[in-house]
Amino acid sequence: MEHEKEKRYRAVNFDLSDAKLKEYYSKKNPKGAYGKILRYFKEHNFEHRQYSGYRSKEKMSDVEIMDLMNDLFEQLPWIEKVAKKIDVTNVGKLY
Repeated sequence: MEHEKEKRYRAVNFDLSDAKLKEYYSKKNPKGAYGKILRYFKEHNFEHRQYSGYRSKEKMSDVEIMDLMNDLFEQLPWIEKVAKKIDVTNVGKLY
C-alpha cells in the first residue's frame, strides 16, 4: 500500500522499571542501561531529546522503524524485561 512507503520522522520514548533494571540488567549500575540505549540510538541516526526520548534525524518508513526496534530487542534483550512502556510515534509538524 502507498501509505506503508511514506517516510516520516519518528520518536521513540521509553519508560523503564528501576527495580527490573536491577534484576535483569545490573544491581551495581542499573542506570548504565540508559547509556547503552543512548549509544544504540545515536549509532542509528537518532538524536537524544530528553530523558528516555529519541528522535530520528532522517525520515523512516514503517518497515524501517519496525526493523530498527526488532534489532534493538536483539542487541539489548534485557529491554523486553525492564520496559514498562515503549512508544514509537510519528513526528508531526507541531512536534
